Amino acid sequence: MAFGKKIRACLTAGMLAGGLLLSGCTAAPLLSQREIVRAAFFQQQGARSAVFLLLADSAQNAEGQQPAYKVVTGHGDNPEQALEKAENSLEGQVFYGLLDLATFPTQYNWQNVVDTARLLYDKTKPAPQMILFLMDEMPEQQLVKNAGDLYEEMEKAQVRYDLKNGLQTVFSEKNECALPVWKGTEYGFSFLQKDKEPLMVKEAIAAQLAAVLSEQSDRLECLFDQESAALQTQTYVQHCADQVGQNELRLTLIDPEIRDISGEGREPVQLQQLLCNELQQVFADFTRNLYTDQFDPFRTGIWVAAQSGSQKPVPQPSLMIHLEP
Repeated sequence: MAFGKKIRACLTAGMLAGGLLLSGCTAAPLLSQREIVRAAFFQQQGARSAVFLLLADSAQNAEGQQPAYKVVTGHGDNPEQALEKAENSLEGQVFYGLLDLATFPTQYNWQNVVDTARLLYDKTKPAPQMILFLMDEMPEQQLVKNAGDLYEEMEKAQVRYDLKNGLQTVFSEKNECALPVWKGTEYGFSFLQKDKEPLMVKEAIAAQLAAVLSEQSDRLECLFDQESAALQTQTYVQHCADQVGQNELRLTLIDPEIRDISGEGREPVQLQQLLCNELQQVFADFTRNLYTDQFDPFRTGIWVAAQSGSQKPVPQPSLMIHLEP
């Protein structure tokens, strides 16, 4: 009886395998046969494009405890050509399902960013969760040598600053987007608008505030008052508008840790006032040239329209800061 069951099981398995072959179905490649892409670094080298794909090195990963990577490069007249050449240099099937980081050149304008993000989306859909940075050009050999370390540093920065964006960040608005700019242990922030030059925010406290108000971060961790005080806090942002078209961004600092590192022993109330003054100043500085034409980087227009009807251009919002113990 048992022997008969085994015969029937073997026949069933054989028929199933034969049916799959006849129908054109083939087994998916083994994980070891895939080229697993973890990061894509796009670079602009003069008029030419380059892409550096960071891949998991399966052979070395099987031997050691530390993550091991390998890098392949591609060059072309545009990012699509460069990516295709990088893919063609690989022996296995390229797998983008674990891609969680991509960088675009800081010299990209809005259209360049959108086109390259669309290319990535077409390659990876359904798009995996990833973090996007803009990054300055790096010498090719240096990038090839340090791509693994750079990837891990960016991953740590994402966790430290609670950064969150992705391809949807680029596509969510019709003619604008904003992305963090890689600066090593800190980051800058760039606002991009169709047919205009990017507006770069370089100072750490200003860049982090811009990211928070753009809903790409929930954390501030920076120095202020000429680097004489330090701040660490979670954040929460609310949008408010009234019937006459005034709009406000309400920033709550949740249980902020503010430390005096000047050695002067300043009181907490004084430090809090210095912090609020500086946040207001950097906000005024980087919004001065933002709210022009139809540009609405902090998505306040929908709240204004809900209260007072559509207004174009959207009125520049004010900032209210609340410290929550």
